[in-house]
Amino acid sequence: MAAALDDASNMGTEPAGDPATDARRRQRRSRIWFTIHSLVGVKLYLLLAVILISGTLAVFAREIDWLLIPEMRVTPTGERASPGALIAALREAYPRVGLLEGFFQTNAEHPRTAARAVGVSFEHGVRAYWIDPYRVTVTGHTSILSPGYVLAQLHAGLFVPVIGNALVSLSRCSS
Repeated sequence: MAAALDDASNMGTEPAGDPATDARRRQRRSRIWFTIHSLVGVKLYLLLAVILISGTLAVFAREIDWLLIPEMRVTPTGERASPGALIAALREAYPRVGLLEGFFQTNAEHPRTAARAVGVSFEHGVRAYWIDPYRVTVTGHTSILSPGYVLAQLHAGLFVPVIGNALVSLSRCSS
């Protein structure tokens, strides 16, 4: 029976037990495993490289946005205005904008960054509105899809969406 199995596996090539045949089989298996390992390794490397690079850049998302979006930049002069005064200035400059609740940031911890409110209007759609907290003036509006936001979302989406978002959120809370 064993001889019949050996004959079937050899498929009429060379007799079983021949050292040269065994060496060729081992070499062929080794080459197949090396090819599979290489293909999987290259694909994982590319994915991990994108995740690591986007994560490295996402750490600096706010700074990237600050450099690329001039409406965000302000010069500190005295005291910052209250959030109510900033919203009143925005409503005065853009009376037809509806502000989205929960999407207002004073950015008080960043003295050179304008306050940000997200609003929606028929003319502009959903936009980020920037208000200078020192002069209480609206500096402009931009798309909510800023370069830093896109980088952060790319990283969060690639880093195993469900588990990755939970891990990233937990690491943010602990720092």
